[in-house]
Amino acid sequence: MIVPSVVKEKFVEWEPSTREVAKRVEDILIPYTRRKSYLFEGRRKTLESLAEKLESGRYKEWGQIDDLYACTIAVPLPDNELEVRQYLVDRFELIDSRERGGTAKEPGMFRFDSTRLIFRLHPSVRPEVVEGANIFSVKFEIQIKTIYDFAWSKTTHALTYKSDFVDWKRYRLAAHLKAASEQIEFLLRGFDDAAQHLVESPWASIKDKAKIAEFFQDCVARGAIPNEVVPKDWSRFSENFYRAMQALMGRRPTGENRDSLDMVTRALEELEEHFSTLNSRTFPRSVSLYQYCIGYLSSTLDGVKSHNNLNFLRDANLFEILPDAAAKLPGPLFSLD
Repeated sequence: MIVPSVVKEKFVEWEPSTREVAKRVEDILIPYTRRKSYLFEGRRKTLESLAEKLESGRYKEWGQIDDLYACTIAVPLPDNELEVRQYLVDRFELIDSRERGGTAKEPGMFRFDSTRLIFRLHPSVRPEVVEGANIFSVKFEIQIKTIYDFAWSKTTHALTYKSDFVDWKRYRLAAHLKAASEQIEFLLRGFDDAAQHLVESPWASIKDKAKIAEFFQDCVARGAIPNEVVPKDWSRFSENFYRAMQALMGRRPTGENRDSLDMVTRALEELEEHFSTLNSRTFPRSVSLYQYCIGYLSSTLDGVKSHNNLNFLRDANLFEILPDAAAKLPGPLFSLD
C-alpha cells in the first residue's frame, strides 16, 4: 500500500508518544484485568491502517484521530461494564463517550455496538514530554465488551470487514452471528428471571446438590457454621460433597445419578446433630469445611465404603481433630510430599 508522505511523517512524529501512552495505559490495565479475570487486548495503530482511516474522509484534522492506541476490555456479563467504566474514569481523563445502544439503527439491523470511551492521560500524573508530541495530547480509545461481543468482533471482523471479498452473504452471516451474541447477552442480563420460565426435568443428583447447598447455607445463617470456614463457591462445595457421598457408598464418584442418594440424607442428618454440639469457639478452623465434614462422616456413619477414584488430601490437622478418620476416608490419600 502506498502511504502519502505527509501521513507517514506525522505518524513517525507521534509514534514515540503513542508508544509511551500504550505502555502507561497497559501498566494500569493489564494488572487490573488479570486481577478481575477479564480479557484484555491492546494495539497501536499501524501506518497502513491509519492511512486507510484517513481515506474514509471522516476526519477533518489530525486532532480528531482518537485511536492511535486502542484497547479492549472484555467482561463476562453486561452488568460488569459499569464497574469497569468507573475504574477507567478514575484513572484517565475522559474526553468523549459513545455508549452501547447510542447509535441509531433499525430494529432488524445487527452490527458493532459496544461502549467506546475516549481518554487522555491525566497531565497531573507525570507531566513530562517525550520525543515528538506531548504524550498528554494523545487520545486513546478503550472499548468495553462482553466476551460474546468480543468473540463476534474478533471472528467476523477479519472474515468480513477486513477481507479481500465484498460479499452480501458474508455481511449477512456476520449480522446473524451478531444477533446470536446479542441474544446471549439478553439472556444473561435476565438470567435468573429467564430460568424461572424453563420447564424443569427431574434429575435426582441436581436436587441432592441443591439440598446440600441449602443445608449448609442455612447452618451459616443460623451461626452453626462460622463465616471463616465458608467455602468460596457453594456450587463447587456441593459438587465435591456429593461425589464424596457416592464414594462413601462405594460408587464411582461421577457427580451424577438418576436416583436420589440415601447417603446424602443420612449425612446431613448426622451433621445437623453434630453441629448442635459445637459453638463458634469449638468449631474447627484448621481444616476446610469439606475436609472436616467428610472426615467426621467417614468416622461416624455406619457401613461406609471407599472408591479409588476419589482422592482425599492428607492433612495432619484433620487427623489431630479426628484420629479415626485416616483409616475410613472415602478414597486414597493425596499427598503433597
